[in-house]
Amino acid sequence: MIAAEADRFADPDEGAIQVAQDNIRDLNESLDRQIAAWELRLITIEDQLRKQFTNLEVSLSQMRSQSNFLAGVL
Repeated sequence: MIAAEADRFADPDEGAIQVAQDNIRDLNESLDRQIAAWELRLITIEDQLRKQFTNLEVSLSQMRSQSNFLAGVL
């Protein structure tokens, strides 16, 4: 009786242990895919922010130049 129950749990194809392992494996693969997708999103966001920062630095430099010119004119 106990041996039969243990065999049922340990069945390599449909046993509760195997089902649990399969579920954990599936969850792990799903999480890996989600992590990879987030990494791509974050790379894209980082690139956008770097470009935005560079553009702001250029604008700031131009404004400083313009300010210096105007200060010299006055």
